[in-house]
Amino acid sequence: MNYLFTVVCILDSLSCFVVGSVSGTLSKPVLTYDKKPFVGERIRFNCYSRYIGTPSNLSQKIGYKFNYNYRHSMDSFLDITHSEKGKNVSCQASNEIGELSPISNVITLDPYYGPEDITTLPTGSVYNVIEGETVSIVCSAKCYPKCIFVWKYNTDIFRQYRTGSILTIQHVNRSHAGEYRCRADHISDSQRFQRIDRIINVQYGFRLLDYIVPITGIAAGLFILILVTILLCNRKRHVSHRTIKVAPNVEYKRKPRCHSFEADEPLYENKNTLKVNDHSVEEQTSYENYEHLMADKNYHNEGEYANLRQT
Repeated sequence: MNYLFTVVCILDSLSCFVVGSVSGTLSKPVLTYDKKPFVGERIRFNCYSRYIGTPSNLSQKIGYKFNYNYRHSMDSFLDITHSEKGKNVSCQASNEIGELSPISNVITLDPYYGPEDITTLPTGSVYNVIEGETVSIVCSAKCYPKCIFVWKYNTDIFRQYRTGSILTIQHVNRSHAGEYRCRADHISDSQRFQRIDRIINVQYGFRLLDYIVPITGIAAGLFILILVTILLCNRKRHVSHRTIKVAPNVEYKRKPRCHSFEADEPLYENKNTLKVNDHSVEEQTSYENYEHLMADKNYHNEGEYANLRQT
């Protein structure tokens, strides 16, 4: 509280008297700033206080002091950096006789920034993909509170192709080859942006999987064919090496081999006759085939010889 007195003195009577008094104080200042703080910019603060007292039209010279996170300064501006985040700013007024006002409201700095350091994943500026595959590129940048991403495709001029930070193209073909651009705009100010260009090349080389499946099928077929051939050969060998009892004057001969999957058939010949299995055979006594010989159990068990059936 400030008290002021007006004293009037009469020289002739050597007397003085008080004709009036004033009293007052400084109001609590109001602190504001000129714009939303962005990293890399300078902002200016405004601190305002007024005199409260009697008479109300009394004019006093008021000064201001700023407190930047407990650092005192007469400067009303501040250069914003990332490190300013979370710091408090306030101000205080004083009059010409040194009296101080209460502390103003407090502003906690939360500066915006970005977009910064725009990049893509996977890394690299050129992406080589095979026709028919899927390509996916993620665009990112440092932004606060956030950025809006747009992918554009170069057709003489860059035209909007996708919204969002992820560019995904499924079943790539030749029409997808070309230059793509990712642009990041700050959500509060589209004049703050960064962009980056990437190239997609579509290659037409063969895909290994397109050939592995047919080759595997052919190999499996050949393997089965070889296995069946081996089993048939073993069966021939087993049949051709049996010990066969034949009647007297009947001689067993193997039929000459031929390149066939048919099993060798036993050939029987009577020493006193022509070949039985020959098409030019004459009337004679012989076994017609091996199955008849094996079927005649009495012939083998009793040691007697059955009459040969006429061919």
